[in-house]
Amino acid sequence: MKPLRNGTKETRSHWHPSFHSHRPIIAVDFDHTITKNCSACPDWKGEFILQEGVKDSLTELNKTFDIVILSGGGNYVEDYETIIKDFLVKHGVPFDKIEVKKPPAVFLIDDRAVHHKGWKRTINEIKKRMKRGRNYE
Repeated sequence: MKPLRNGTKETRSHWHPSFHSHRPIIAVDFDHTITKNCSACPDWKGEFILQEGVKDSLTELNKTFDIVILSGGGNYVEDYETIIKDFLVKHGVPFDKIEVKKPPAVFLIDDRAVHHKGWKRTINEIKKRMKRGRNYE
């Protein structure tokens, strides 16, 4: 395991298995990652807008990973988990679990994080990292 610049070791070789299978988990933010908007946006009109590439990307990732959808919006909207589930099912976006208890934060810091700047870049970064580390396919 190659140390990172600050001397800590990369942890991709010991990802924890999922809650119901032996596959690793990928956690994906709902608001502004799966959708282009959120319920807290000033221009919110009660309807989410799906980002391009989400369905195909998460379908591909779901072949290898269990997908947990995260959102902090549950702190502000009643029954947000059902709203998210209905939206994902309506658009055919795969998922294994939804968590709406993510604490509100300005930044999410994690040694395994992938900075989302569009689904094409995100899926390419995940593929690149899988080639470097343990392959789950």
